[in-house]
Amino acid sequence: GEQVATSPLAFALPETTGGLYIGGVRRDLLPPDQNDRFFDGIIEAVRISEGVRYGAPFAAPTNLQSDAATLALYLFHAGEGQQVEDASQHGHGGTIVDAEWIDR
Repeated sequence: GEQVATSPLAFALPETTGGLYIGGVRRDLLPPDQNDRFFDGIIEAVRISEGVRYGAPFAAPTNLQSDAATLALYLFHAGEGQQVEDASQHGHGGTIVDAEWIDR
């Protein structure tokens, strides 16, 4: 909810297939020596919005909701299989790769 200091990661960007990847990229799309850049944890929801949503420090909402600025909304708290639905009703469904659903 607030800006923090960051430092760049030093690695070359390989040629890859474009797409939106949350938490990592399919392992076959990266050179074998670069397959260690994946999120290790739980992703509960992702909202992709048009424009700037927050201009000042904020408290992240407990539950993400779709609104007029939402392009896609993925809720990972309930599901099964390898597909995730877009809760924004824009139809940008996705595929779950190298991850698993957990009950929360």
